[in-house]
Amino acid sequence: MRTLVGLIVVLAAACTTQPVSPTVGPSASASAAAAAPTLPVERFERGESQGTGFLDVATGQFARDPNADMVTVNNQQSALQRTQTQPYLYGAVGRYGGTAGFSGFVTYDAPLHRWVPVGRSHLTPDGLSYAYAEWFYPPVSQTPHPGTGPDPIGGRIHVTTVSSGLDRVVYSYTGWPGYEVVGLSSRYAYLAGECNGDYPGCNQLWQLDLATSQLARVTEQTGQWWVIDRGVVWTEAVDFSRLIRIDLAGGGASTWLSRPFSDSMELIGVDASGSPWVSLGSPSPSPLLRVVAPERTQKIFAATGPYSSLVVDPRGTWFAVVDNQSPTPGLYLFTKDGGVKAVSDLPVLPV
Repeated sequence: MRTLVGLIVVLAAACTTQPVSPTVGPSASASAAAAAPTLPVERFERGESQGTGFLDVATGQFARDPNADMVTVNNQQSALQRTQTQPYLYGAVGRYGGTAGFSGFVTYDAPLHRWVPVGRSHLTPDGLSYAYAEWFYPPVSQTPHPGTGPDPIGGRIHVTTVSSGLDRVVYSYTGWPGYEVVGLSSRYAYLAGECNGDYPGCNQLWQLDLATSQLARVTEQTGQWWVIDRGVVWTEAVDFSRLIRIDLAGGGASTWLSRPFSDSMELIGVDASGSPWVSLGSPSPSPLLRVVAPERTQKIFAATGPYSSLVVDPRGTWFAVVDNQSPTPGLYLFTKDGGVKAVSDLPVLPV
């Protein structure tokens, strides 16, 4: 069971819109919820995942969908999960989801009408394919059961066709860095170099040509929490001090926001207009800022606690204040014309 540890959230008193008080019950089936004005979410209760399904944004009712439950694949070399429904779709188990903020490990692929075992950023924009990273671990002998070692020794990048389940290995490697998927187009997979230590290629963005399996560095700029949107890469300096904009085609980098290390700045995504959002750990309550130009921000919200990754759809930009210990979270919708609207006070994570 997925658990969120030690995160307490209190909604800011300055918020002028009070969350609605939705009810939770089995009255709406998952199939009906999928056809209604809904949002795919993961439901939490005091830090424990209660399953994934659909939230009706008009009524606040949550309908759990058993088809969103994943099956762990027994493999001592790598950690994978798959869907329950056929054709089986595979993905990595509970690892870095490729985006900043707190994000889900599954999402709903609306064009293909099914759940997929990866985060939303791993899908192509048309929803026809997704990519995932499989890491290989050295086997170790443990009592009472054999397991895997703590650090990967290599891996593979897969691209899967959602409709057929066709799973292609498009790149294999050994050693460091380990690569994690942070974006996918019809031509390229974008990979972040992940390392425990100072290895060449760590904390950098790479572009994998799906036709030739050639890997090329996008930029010399190091960073963490990579978000790719409309030909622009957004990342955060490894010391949490700068929000950095990178041109995907040319690789040129520029600083868009600077903050002292003590502010604990975190990139959480890009909104429907292409503007990046960051949260600050200090002061308290934590400000949520929309960066509209270099060193220019718009305050969106404030809460004591962590924020989810942004989820964008035609209705606007969704975010949640994620509470893991007490039932005081919130799901919100932001639009440029309407500002922030409270949608639900259920403890849910938009996926």
